[in-house]
Amino acid sequence: MSSSSSLSTAISHIITNPAYQPYLAILKGARNGAVYGTKVRFPNALVMTLLWGQGDWKIRIRRILSLTRQHATALATFVSIYKRWMNGDKPRPLDTFVAGLIGGYVAFGDQTTVNEQVALYVCSRVALSLLPRAYKSPYNDKTHPPSTVRSEWVTKRPIPPNAMWFQSEWWDSLRTLLWHNN
Repeated sequence: MSSSSSLSTAISHIITNPAYQPYLAILKGARNGAVYGTKVRFPNALVMTLLWGQGDWKIRIRRILSLTRQHATALATFVSIYKRWMNGDKPRPLDTFVAGLIGGYVAFGDQTTVNEQVALYVCSRVALSLLPRAYKSPYNDKTHPPSTVRSEWVTKRPIPPNAMWFQSEWWDSLRTLLWHNN
């Protein structure tokens, strides 16, 4: 048996061992947070920097990459802390709140433009979730006023964030642990 084959077998045994599942789920969640942060921030930073950025191309490209790295790192940090806190045997009622509070403070505590945009996004989602309770539609209890529906599309992201949470709980190889979600 070659050394690469035995290494591959050893890695496969570790990856599929249930004893390591909680730690590998944190690793995969961090990976998914970094990928999601990159997919969300890079196009945003690219457009914003090209439209309103100042300086030569080298400075603009450096700014785009810096903003992308900052968002990806923050989301990876948040998911890691959140999943680590929630990895207990049986979550208590306030665990999600405390995990979100600690993760949010550590990952998004600095005052940066990226963190400000994330805070505005989260606040808009909270506000939109409260609107159905404040507005009673004559047509349907679940219908939002037209202006709410239009404004909600502004805050939608093209990539579902469930990749950070739900898809980080399953893998069957090194490929699906680190490179692909399925």
